[in-house]
Amino acid sequence: MTSKEILDISVFIQDINEVKTQGKVIKMLMFSGTCTGTMFEGEIMPGGVDIQIVDDAGNGTVCARYMLKGFDCQSNPCKIYIENIGTIDSGEMSTIPHIYTDSEALKWMETASLTAAFSMIDQVFHVKIYKEKVGGQ
Repeated sequence: MTSKEILDISVFIQDINEVKTQGKVIKMLMFSGTCTGTMFEGEIMPGGVDIQIVDDAGNGTVCARYMLKGFDCQSNPCKIYIENIGTIDSGEMSTIPHIYTDSEALKWMETASLTAAFSMIDQVFHVKIYKEKVGGQ
């Protein structure tokens, strides 16, 4: 099984709200950003938030929800909603993105098997979403 990158989202943290409890830290990270790629070009609409609940050992849960507005691979205006849910294990995130869109050309993303990877490139946080390919698909 191989994977193909379908979205590269650059994330810019705007604000962080935090509450510390005994043994846990809950963070709400509000963010903006842009998206590039051959499938979609656009920007994160206001209201993007990443909620992380992490214990003292660096383990916990993460859930990011945000909407993008831009143009699909056929140059049609569209919106994409992404919900990226997963776990944090010793500080490392592992998530499964769920995508919904009003683009006919990108509708396949709603049922595709997707994965996400996270990295820092030139001091910018990137969320890269991949479609898993089975065989030659």
